[in-house]
Amino acid sequence: SEIEKLRAENQKLHLLHDLSKALNQADGYEELTSAVLSTLINKMNVDWGAIGQVLVINQQITNWTVDGQPAKKAQIKKILHKSHTIPLPIEGNEVARSVLRAKPSTDTQDALGKFRIYPLIWGQLPLGVLILPADRIENDHELMVEISEQISIRLGIMQNRLRRARDTAVEEERNRIAIDM
Repeated sequence: SEIEKLRAENQKLHLLHDLSKALNQADGYEELTSAVLSTLINKMNVDWGAIGQVLVINQQITNWTVDGQPAKKAQIKKILHKSHTIPLPIEGNEVARSVLRAKPSTDTQDALGKFRIYPLIWGQLPLGVLILPADRIENDHELMVEISEQISIRLGIMQNRLRRARDTAVEEERNRIAIDM
């Protein structure tokens, strides 16, 4: 009915609002990924979620953040920490292929169960990957693509800010050394 459609749209707007708050309040990578997963788990009623960071220089996905119901969280952590680092060649697993293709993957099945992969890409740069169980989000694919884009933007801005801070610190140190000479 129309009322149910309006409720569903209202819930999506609340989810996007809460996610925006979480993204804007986070100061670091771990805080951001934890806040995102907590918001998605609570608002979308999923059992678990995971975000991995792409380290382009090392060609791998690592630094996994996992959240969810305690039993499921422990199980997912155990699976991800066995293969804590996923290599990025295209012949790698489905997570790596999804990141390299910069396209979400639908309903992938392995030791994690049935899940969906949303690559976190900023421009052409792969930043990470969001993995959620497929059963609870099957009707929200477009919403999840939007959400992964928002996460990507925030991660990209955060990386740029850190790079600029590093560059500024190096430049200041060079200037200090030049003055001392």
